Amino acid sequence: MSGACVWWALYLVSLPAIKVALDPSGIEFADMSWGAFFRFPRHRVAWRDVIEVGSRRVVMRTDRYVQTRVKVKISEVPLAIRGFSVTSKDPGYRAFLQMLSDHGQAAAIPVPRAQSGPIEGRAATPEIISSKQWFFAYLLLILVGAVFGWFLHR
Repeated sequence: MSGACVWWALYLVSLPAIKVALDPSGIEFADMSWGAFFRFPRHRVAWRDVIEVGSRRVVMRTDRYVQTRVKVKISEVPLAIRGFSVTSKDPGYRAFLQMLSDHGQAAAIPVPRAQSGPIEGRAATPEIISSKQWFFAYLLLILVGAVFGWFLHR
């Protein structure tokens, strides 16, 4: 257990401070795929090397955000594709989407629009929580009944 805590502390200390940087000539990003070994190589790619851009909503119990994933070619021969993601919780997310959109249109890559307000989907959340609460209430009722029946027929 202590080894895992030491590894986690070393991992957090070794994370690069800037994971993605965009400029008019291209994108520079830290490759997080070797992060378990504390290795974060940096790659520089041109805008024409962007293959795919996709966004998805992430709804967790206490948090909601949008994650945008970008796939790029880092070499032609042999073909090597890497990806990185930026979330709406990261600073500069809207500027990232804007620059990606500006350069993505020139490369004919569909880029998702920036969210203009809070993430929708909060109306469905109480029903999900309510159904979970009912499930655990029924489960608790069955367990209490089983324990009570066991004590009566002992």
